[in-house]
Amino acid sequence: MVSIEKIGSSVISAVTTTAGKASAAASDSSIQKLETPTSSYGKALVSKRIFGLFNIDELPFISKIMKSFEDISPDKLLYVHLTDHLSSNGRIQSTFEACGLPRNTIHGSLNHAVVNPMGAGGLNGWTEKKYAVFVPFDRLCAINTPIGGKYNDFMFEGSVKLPEGSFIYVQNPQIPKGKVKLSDAHQITGSRGITLIEGSEPTYSMGDELVSKLGYTNLKDMHANLLGFDRNAVNFMNDTEKLLEIGKEMEGKSFEEVFAKYFPGYNMEKVFQNVEDNMQKETKWSETWNKFTKSLNLADTIHSETPYAELEKIFELVDLLHLKGANWKSEKTDIQSLILQKIDKLKQNPDFKIKFVNLDALKSLVQKAETPSSFVETAQKQLGIASYTKDLNLPQQTIDKTINEIVDQMTYIDPCPEIKINWNF
Repeated sequence: MVSIEKIGSSVISAVTTTAGKASAAASDSSIQKLETPTSSYGKALVSKRIFGLFNIDELPFISKIMKSFEDISPDKLLYVHLTDHLSSNGRIQSTFEACGLPRNTIHGSLNHAVVNPMGAGGLNGWTEKKYAVFVPFDRLCAINTPIGGKYNDFMFEGSVKLPEGSFIYVQNPQIPKGKVKLSDAHQITGSRGITLIEGSEPTYSMGDELVSKLGYTNLKDMHANLLGFDRNAVNFMNDTEKLLEIGKEMEGKSFEEVFAKYFPGYNMEKVFQNVEDNMQKETKWSETWNKFTKSLNLADTIHSETPYAELEKIFELVDLLHLKGANWKSEKTDIQSLILQKIDKLKQNPDFKIKFVNLDALKSLVQKAETPSSFVETAQKQLGIASYTKDLNLPQQTIDKTINEIVDQMTYIDPCPEIKINWNF
C-alpha cells in the first residue's frame, strides 16, 4: 500500500497516458487535460447534448469493451454506486458528511452493480436503492481521492464530486418498457454535464444492464463466465438470505435435489470437477487486479482491513458500551487502554492518513473520559461524531455478543499475516 497523497497524481498520469496523451505528473495542467471527457457516452453527450427517448439497445456510445480482464485500464472502467441520497451540489456524500457517523468512505463497484449480502447497503440492502450512479472511473479519480479496494468494492475517501459525463438512473413507471429517457440531471444534482436516465425497470437490475448499454464490459458477467457461472448465479451465491433459505431446505433432502432447484441448468458434478481449474483462474484474476492497482498507486485491499474500518470499530465499541451502561474495564480487558493502543497504531500507519477525525484529539478525549458514556457525549460535541446506537433498541444479548466480537477482533494477532484470501465475488 502507499500513501493516499500519491494516488491522485498516479491516476491522472495513467489516464492521460491511456488516452494517448503524454504522461504527466499531477499538476493543474494534467487535470485540465481531463476536462474533455474521455469515457464512453459521456464524450458524445457533453459535445452534443443528446436528450430524448431512446430504445435501450440503441443508446449512442463509444465502445470501451474489455476483451479480457488483462485488458483493464482506467478509461475502460465505469464506477457504479447505488444510493438513496444525492446532495444538491453534485456530490455523493459520505456517511460522516451526511449524518455524522464515523464512516468517511464512499463504496461502489466497477463495471457492475454490487452484489447484495445480507446487512449490506442499509435496511433493505442494495436492491431497494433509489438511484444508480454511473461515473467514468478515470474522470472520477482525477477530481477525487481514490483509496483502492477490489473491483466489487472500490473505495474513495470522503464525499465524491461527480464529474461531467456521469449518469444517474432512476426508475419511472411512466417510461415505456424497453426505452429510456435521457435529460439533464441539473435539478437533482445542481451540476451541469450530468445526465439523468429514466426507465421503467428497477434501479438495481439496471445497475447491471446499463453498464453494457453505455459501452462497457460488465465485470460481474466476465468473472462469472470465467468460472462457468452466470450473473444470476453470482448474485444468488452472494445473497446471504437465500443461502440461509437453502440451509433450511437441506433438512431431509439430498444436496443434489436442492442444488438442482436453486441452480437449474448446471451440472453439479461438472461444477465441482472445475474447482481446481477455477482456483487457478481466481489466482490469475487477483494477480491482474493487484498489478492494476499497483500501477496506479492504489491499495489492493478490502474495507475491513483498512484503518478506516478499525476507526469505525472503535466508535461502535464505545457506543455499545454506552448503550449497555458499562465501564471501561470488563472482567478480561481494559477496553480504554486497548482503544488507546489502537489509536496509536492508526497514527503510525504509513499507508493511510485519516483526515476527517483528528486522532490526537480523539486520543485525548478517550484518556479524559471517565466512562464510555461521557466519551460519546464529548465526541459528539467536539468532533461532530454521531452515535451509532442512539436510535437502536438492541437486546442485551446482542450488545454483549457484539462487544465481545469487536474486542476479540482488536486483540487478535494474525498468525499468518502474509497469507490473504481474495474473495472476488
